[in-house]
Amino acid sequence: MIVILAALNLEHQAVRSLLSPLRRLDHPAGTIFEVGRPPGGRGLVALGVTGEGNTTAAILAERAIAMFRPQALIFVGVAGALRDDIALGDVVVATKVYAYHGGEVHQDGFRPRPRSWQITHQLDQLARRVHRAGSWRALLPAGQAWPLPQIHFSPVAAGEVVLKSRDGAFAERLRRTYGDAVAIEMEGAGVAQAAHLNAGLPVLSVRGISDRADVAKHHADSAGWQPIAAANAAAFAMAVAASLSSSTANDHQAENRLARLLVQTGSTGLLVPHQLPSTRGPLVGRVDHLSKLDEMLLRSDGQTARIAILTGMAGAGKTALAVHWAHSATEEFADGQLYVDVRGFGPDPPLQPREILSIFLRALGQSEGAELGGLEERAARFRTALNGRQLLLVLDNVGSVEQIRPLLPGSCSCAVLITSRERLRGLVVHHGARVLEVDRLAPADSVVLLRTAIGERAVATPELLAVLADRCAGLPLALRIAAERLTWEAGQLAGLASEPTQPGSPLDLLDTGDDPYSAVRTVFFWSYQALADPAARAFRLLGLHPGGDFSLPVAAALLDRPASQAKTILRTLVNAHLITPVATDRFGMHDLLRAYATELCALVDDDISRRGAVARMFDQYLHTADQADCLIMPHRYRIALDGVAAVEPAAGKRADAAHWFDLERNNLVDLCRLDRAELDSRRWQLAYVLRDYFYLSKHLDDWIETHRLAVAGCERLGDHRAEGMIRNNLGRALLEAGQPDAAAAQYGKARDLLEAAGDVHGVTDALVNMASILRHRGAYTQALRDQLAALAFYRHAGLERKIGITLRGIASTELALGRLADATEHAEEALAKVTGLGLDLDAAQALNVLARVHLRRGELDRAEAAGQRAIEHSRKASSDFEQARALHELGRVAEAAGQPGRARQQWTQALAIFSRLGALAAETVRSDLQKAG
Repeated sequence: MIVILAALNLEHQAVRSLLSPLRRLDHPAGTIFEVGRPPGGRGLVALGVTGEGNTTAAILAERAIAMFRPQALIFVGVAGALRDDIALGDVVVATKVYAYHGGEVHQDGFRPRPRSWQITHQLDQLARRVHRAGSWRALLPAGQAWPLPQIHFSPVAAGEVVLKSRDGAFAERLRRTYGDAVAIEMEGAGVAQAAHLNAGLPVLSVRGISDRADVAKHHADSAGWQPIAAANAAAFAMAVAASLSSSTANDHQAENRLARLLVQTGSTGLLVPHQLPSTRGPLVGRVDHLSKLDEMLLRSDGQTARIAILTGMAGAGKTALAVHWAHSATEEFADGQLYVDVRGFGPDPPLQPREILSIFLRALGQSEGAELGGLEERAARFRTALNGRQLLLVLDNVGSVEQIRPLLPGSCSCAVLITSRERLRGLVVHHGARVLEVDRLAPADSVVLLRTAIGERAVATPELLAVLADRCAGLPLALRIAAERLTWEAGQLAGLASEPTQPGSPLDLLDTGDDPYSAVRTVFFWSYQALADPAARAFRLLGLHPGGDFSLPVAAALLDRPASQAKTILRTLVNAHLITPVATDRFGMHDLLRAYATELCALVDDDISRRGAVARMFDQYLHTADQADCLIMPHRYRIALDGVAAVEPAAGKRADAAHWFDLERNNLVDLCRLDRAELDSRRWQLAYVLRDYFYLSKHLDDWIETHRLAVAGCERLGDHRAEGMIRNNLGRALLEAGQPDAAAAQYGKARDLLEAAGDVHGVTDALVNMASILRHRGAYTQALRDQLAALAFYRHAGLERKIGITLRGIASTELALGRLADATEHAEEALAKVTGLGLDLDAAQALNVLARVHLRRGELDRAEAAGQRAIEHSRKASSDFEQARALHELGRVAEAAGQPGRARQQWTQALAIFSRLGALAAETVRSDLQKAG
């Protein structure tokens, strides 16, 4: 592992563009690192930004060293030339770093007492070999117009005092003091000191020359030398890192350490997924299966697809086997493991390929583009993301070939492990998949599993264990539940082994009588029958939950119990193996158990009880979602909600709210799918509340589906106002998905409905939404007329956020009409409005509009400043899209300023982000780059 640190964003982006694939890792103290492979694909490089100054550089270096334990540290940045023989754009590789550490005051002035750090000889020699080989030049930006840089191996002077004093007299004093130093910079001493204090870790400082020490810095900056110098230094540093990585043998150890760090830090936004669920107890009787999976999925000739299908009946342990093997093979798949239960069998609606592709693309970091385009486009994007990567896909509970065919990678470097109750012959015939049968356990293995699960808590004769194993039909799921029953009733083994099915019980209606699958229900009945009434009722009602996992507050609402009592009941169900803890105060239920619980609920509980439980559950989700929405999108217009939350939603921060939405998204969508007339009002309210989360997360499929379901509910209710509000939001979703005509149709219907309902506010929303369509079609005058009318209403109503948003849209329209003075005024007012509200995303969007306006007016300095501020607010809002948009605008500013090299650099960075996000704007940026040559 090599660590590269950069002082500022400019140098950071230059290095970052040379690493792939990137994955994010968050230090506990808040520092963000990214890890990727250098050109050539060998080894790992961790990249971080220190900020200005020796102190911050030293702190960040200490964090990086402690976190990654690298073999070397490389610092990359720009510097000022101290000697005239160093040209702008050249690269200085420091052989020694000088810095002030005290001094003496004499009559003739201050005499500095510098301290120095010598570069490790081995690293110095490696850097010189890289220089002589010359291959590092291949890493310079394509189409570079400036002269090739020269590489200088010389000392540099570092420190805040050194860099901030640029008068001629001081420069002379520097030359006298440091003598052989050729450049001055700010952070190298801090990094060198941190490396020195950590067991003499090898450190290298690589600086691109961006200005001269005795000349005003802004002259060189305005000429565009900073990005040039940063790109040159990054190219040489990356070549050294790649060479150092290829000469080491601990690549595998670095991968393992990184995998542990990803788990330990709980980093967000990772581009290397680790999605495998946890294993559940020991795996018994599957040694041969594990060996065959090794043969199928780990041994490859580089040309044959690696696809294995585990097939067998329900409850045979296919998922347990797949997950166990996948965990054992994680070291073979350094680029991650993707997992999804595609719900091919069970009570939940099956996941569609488009939805699964969105899930996987997001896991690989392509969040914005995950739900753009149709199935084929997403599948192609997914195959591109997997190309050449060593990654494992585990596709669990597959119902049909069509459900997963688009998910198959095009690269043989990836492996696919599938579980299904079907043989999926189409995958065998057309894709070379290999099938492995997972049958029921042999009698001896069944007894071993029972004995292992029971342990010392129950003493039983082998004969009775064999009888019980036979009654469980060798199905691991049934065996584990039966074993848990015995831990409760250790003295009742003989009775349990001979216990017949009770005539007239609900089981009679469920048992097929001649299918080993019925043995699973028999065992379910044993555990259910042993429950006390509160736990039995809870088990039945949990079958009403629409998703696969649920939280404690939701369970408490379903059961109509305080959270403390509900938790006690849930522990009882966990002990009975009827539900499974999946996280703190979060539980899951096997699909077979959910089906059984649902059927029991229909048989035992009356309709009023079931309806009441579902309404309480819905209200808990609805009100918790509304509170979370207030955090992620403050100042938005709120609607009155039905019902109340049984458990008061916990207060938190914006990040907590976003995490809750991510965790509950599938359940929230499943709630909207409950097609029951008595829930129609709650369904449209929930869809309305989810709009902001979907807008930010770009889960466009879910956005469109929930709102179409809500429209159907509103039509059944005859609630025109609600339908108009939902259609307004649906139009935005369709517009985000690249369907402007469909969006316009929804906006038109929304306007008519809201007018009929007398909702002036809603009509105004529809008006301003339609204006965005008109602007898209080039009808700017009409669009501006409607925007100004909407603005007047919002001002009168005091809706501050909508005033800011509408002002921003007005400025964009006026820019298109060439009304630049008006556009400037309105963009600046929009910016003031949203910054006053603390809305960073809206501020970034307003600043990007303002940058375009200033550029059109020829105000390049002001356009540059607006673009830089847009980047700052984009980062605060965690919006890579707006950051890329700002970089695109900054590239246009650089082009207008006669700085083609800097323009290409900004556009290259923007293109990388847009491409990663899958955004349509990537094509515009790519076109600008092509035109620039």
